[in-house]
Amino acid sequence: MMLQSLLKKIFCDNLSVDMDKLAEFLELYEVNDYIYPSALKKYLNLSTEKTYEVLSLLEKEQILKMVFFVECFDCNRKVNEYDELWKIKNDVCDECENKLIFPNNVKVVYKVVMEWKI
Repeated sequence: MMLQSLLKKIFCDNLSVDMDKLAEFLELYEVNDYIYPSALKKYLNLSTEKTYEVLSLLEKEQILKMVFFVECFDCNRKVNEYDELWKIKNDVCDECENKLIFPNNVKVVYKVVMEWKI
């Protein structure tokens, strides 16, 4: 219930998002888990724009933190993680030796940074 109260305070009815469903989604995750925008979009049946609005508000309130994954899409392997966009550099997949080039092999994900499970 604490999470739902927090979400209602953050969103203040600014977004047409089902707070109970959002809380239900977030409760699936723990600190240091990663949330893919596509998972939130699908779970809440949101537009891409609305999905990123929700994620941005959660990041602004320090519930989530945006991070960048460098991924090999051939072998579906996360090769590196960066906190800052400007730190990303081209890389090579250790598994299949593909060259991973910015921005083609970069995915935006959100890391859970707030503990809400007691």
